[in-house]
Amino acid sequence: MSQNKEKMELSIGSVNINVIVPLDQQKLYTDACELVNNRLTEYQKVQNAKGLDYQLSLVALELALDQLSEKSHTIEAEENLRKMMSSLSAYLDKEENL
Repeated sequence: MSQNKEKMELSIGSVNINVIVPLDQQKLYTDACELVNNRLTEYQKVQNAKGLDYQLSLVALELALDQLSEKSHTIEAEENLRKMMSSLSAYLDKEENL
């Protein structure tokens, strides 16, 4: 095993997962598992009659929607920034020509 990586055992629901992660990303993996487990717990409270596969599917869907929504907002913000920079540049050019 590389000096920059370490084996970790992570738990999601009742499943244990062994992964090798970079040392500087261990907290990221731990936090990600905590996020999944917290959302899974919420779904288990309201969807208890459904199985774990169903509940984990809902968690996966929710996380994917969060990711895509965030990406969409980032793209929108970048486009707004480009428009503002273009407007500012046009204004400064106009002021320079006076």
